[in-house]
Amino acid sequence: VPVHPHHRHRPHRHQPVRRRPDVDAVRRQRHRACRAGYRGRAQRSRL
Repeated sequence: VPVHPHHRHRPHRHQPVRRRPDVDAVRRQRHRACRAGYRGRAQRSRL
């Protein structure tokens, strides 16, 4: 199976950090809001 040239296999030497679903949801929501704000700012600068 070909692998992307930028992709690197990183072996985890310790137990993977278990993340809480609420934290993941908050991160996703913040990212989506950031993207929406960026789009809005770009449209405002054009007008």
